[in-house]
Amino acid sequence: MYNIVVSEHASSQLIEIKHHLSNTSIEMANRITNEILEFVVERLSAFPLSGPRVFENQAYRNIFKHSYRIIYKVIENDVNILSIVHTHQDIEKIIQQIKF
Repeated sequence: MYNIVVSEHASSQLIEIKHHLSNTSIEMANRITNEILEFVVERLSAFPLSGPRVFENQAYRNIFKHSYRIIYKVIENDVNILSIVHTHQDIEKIIQQIKF
């Protein structure tokens, strides 16, 4: 099993997602953000290389849940979650903002 490490940046993004979705429904916001976290832990702790490499930067991998892209990097036994963004966001700009 691999360790899941959520960066401060990705954690902040998840909080922003929850805040944005809560404008529509608090229950939906809680459900979606919880499902994203559960999906990340369940899938990546067991299968860290299952996500394809990010086309714009091959050093990173990504998986998708709902309308969100989770960008991560595997280093030894750690899966480092670097960014969680909506799929409509500019991925090249997002990649440039990742500090790892």
